[in-house]
Amino acid sequence: HVNLAAMRVWERSHVFEHSWETVVEAAMNKYPNPMFNGVLSQDVVSRSVSEDGILRTHRLFGLLFTGVVHRLTNLGFYRQFNSLIDLDVDVWYGSEHTMVDPRARSYLLHSKNITFSRGITLEERLEYKPHPDNPTGRTVLQQSARICCPWWPIGGLVETILEDFVYDRMAAKGPRAIEWVIANRIADTTADASS
Repeated sequence: HVNLAAMRVWERSHVFEHSWETVVEAAMNKYPNPMFNGVLSQDVVSRSVSEDGILRTHRLFGLLFTGVVHRLTNLGFYRQFNSLIDLDVDVWYGSEHTMVDPRARSYLLHSKNITFSRGITLEERLEYKPHPDNPTGRTVLQQSARICCPWWPIGGLVETILEDFVYDRMAAKGPRAIEWVIANRIADTTADASS
């Protein structure tokens, strides 16, 4: 089949009213989190610190993706899509690589789906850096994603559904999840240390 499905590229930025160190600590300890009940598991595959102090981590995640399946079923495309991949799989798995450079004050995260990766590509890139106007008190998050499903003729529909469900809905929860960690876990740790 000819690939007529257009790749979707998604971008968003957010400014936190917290220092880079506070935001990165929260981002690295984001789960479990009430904003993301669908994250069922997270396992560290590898973690290392290079001679120049850069921390690199590789983690695997297990996620519930039933919302996408329900959406396809409601639109009447379950049978066609299920003939290509097994939609009865309850848990989708993803791989995440992070790099923290404390000297440059940079935190990069790159994630990609493992489940259904032959037919659907979901890649996300997050970058946390100090805000140029207030590098000690504010942090800028740049989010970008690439979604591709080459299956003609329903690839474009799948990309639209994933863009709406995964990035317009779920990715918007990311900054709120980090704020929750800062308000609850980091604040609790600080209070314990001072008492």
